[in-house]
Amino acid sequence: MSLKNDFLVSARGISGNFDKWSGGEASANVVKWFPGGARKESQRGGRTTYSDITLERVYNPKTDQALLRKLRAECGVGSYDLSKQPIDAYRKVIGSPESWPKCILKTVTPPDGDSGSEDLSTLVLVFSTTGPA
Repeated sequence: MSLKNDFLVSARGISGNFDKWSGGEASANVVKWFPGGARKESQRGGRTTYSDITLERVYNPKTDQALLRKLRAECGVGSYDLSKQPIDAYRKVIGSPESWPKCILKTVTPPDGDSGSEDLSTLVLVFSTTGPA
């Protein structure tokens, strides 16, 4: 059994780990048709594509402000290798990480400002991917 917090999430070239990983779902189109005279349809699977991957962490202005400027400049062209490493309850690494190479930085979302809120500020990055290694 594993909890959602049993992973170390990182992007090579960006210091620190991330708190959340979402996305990377694999999907494929399936074409269905009725061959001439047939009463039962046939089907054929298409190519696999992967949804965008979103990484999120609590924003630390001491370390992330300069990083935010760098990431904005690389949006649309920056290529990063993403990693999701399983860990156990004692925070020890289990097996090999799931590696997602050459993901293109697609969106950089800086923290929101709200004088009436006590919510944590977050840095959110979205990457386009062609799939895991």
